[in-house]
Amino acid sequence: MDANGTGKDDRGILQIELESAKNRLAAFLANNQVSTVEIVQIVTETAGVVAVKAPWGDRSMAIQISGDDLVDALNNLQLPERYTAIWHIDSKLLEVIFTAYPIPPEIARRAFTFKHNGRCCECSFGDSSERLLLIAANFWPIGPSTTAFRNLPTFRNYLQARKHKREIPGSRAISFWIRGLQWDDDVVLDLINHLNFYMVYYDALSPQILIHSPKSEAIQPQTRFRDGVFPQSINSKPIQENLLQFWSASNEGDPIRRFLNSYLIIESAAFFYISEEVRRTVKKAVLSPNAADNIEALTDRVLEAVSADKLYLNQKIEALLERCVDPNLIWREFEKNFAFFCETIKFDGGFILKPIVTNTTDAASFGAEAAKWHIGFEKNITSIRNALSHGKEQRSSATITPTAANFARLRCWLSPIAVAAREVMVYRDLA
Repeated sequence: MDANGTGKDDRGILQIELESAKNRLAAFLANNQVSTVEIVQIVTETAGVVAVKAPWGDRSMAIQISGDDLVDALNNLQLPERYTAIWHIDSKLLEVIFTAYPIPPEIARRAFTFKHNGRCCECSFGDSSERLLLIAANFWPIGPSTTAFRNLPTFRNYLQARKHKREIPGSRAISFWIRGLQWDDDVVLDLINHLNFYMVYYDALSPQILIHSPKSEAIQPQTRFRDGVFPQSINSKPIQENLLQFWSASNEGDPIRRFLNSYLIIESAAFFYISEEVRRTVKKAVLSPNAADNIEALTDRVLEAVSADKLYLNQKIEALLERCVDPNLIWREFEKNFAFFCETIKFDGGFILKPIVTNTTDAASFGAEAAKWHIGFEKNITSIRNALSHGKEQRSSATITPTAANFARLRCWLSPIAVAAREVMVYRDLA
């Protein structure tokens, strides 16, 4: 701070440190293009610190640049967005960040060989690397996290306790190590999915390798405010418990799970959909002045009316979307990633999704009555759902496999289907 207390000297020094850190971390930035080196505000420093922002592409945290050892460690690491793990570029080791709290001795000693698709990997729990401990010692939370800050707080607490000679009995910084990999997004994802399955297959309490949904800068996020601003008053109405559970599940996990849970909301609501004609017939029967005189006759009339509803599930979903969902809300999400929705998309596994809009589509034409947006929307989301959950899409005999590329493609559909699902939750009674 200068003589006038303006902090100019501090900012000047920070700018010099920032430029120096960017140069020293050139290798890290080349290997981790979702991260940046910036001046970051943390709770202990009013002027901010020079730090790696968004390690793993995770904007909830930062790693303060503290010395040459940390710089050297980072320059030899790739921090994969999808995993709570670090990839040691020089030694070709994947270190899954586990815990520094006490764990059962049987887990801590576990080591095994895992053979998959002609690849043989050595897997074991063992002491965490010094590189990981350096990251943990300099990690700072700077926002809410959906990834538990990649498990780093347990290591930070462990290091702080050790520094002040307050170690917890049995505590130890432990990672899960995988040896024998060459980094390839799809190969690693496939191996870890299988590894998770077989570890639980042989031990129901086996720890799992966390798989996160990567944040792609090319995909624009969902519109934040439904109506432009947050309301001053909200009149809540009861929502079915199963729909709330599906909604909660749709907000976390990989894109496949999120998409399927959003679809389940729409599908479940559509199951109870009946046409307007049938609804009027049932209401007329129930509201008849002498309805209570002959319950058996009333029951027969209601059953006869309901059985006359010949709509298939896909038709019910179409009708539900048309009545409950404002097409402008869906268009708003399409517009954010417009080029994607104009293209024919081929998924790994052979499933092909036709475009739902064209280059000439705009908000007015999309929402026009003649456009019947809800029919195309239902067809696309149901086709995706079939290709995901049935293994083979019924009509085209194709599937969507859980590859990194398919996750990125599905992410574009998460916002439109999530918006439709929420509108159905709120307005389903109107249908």
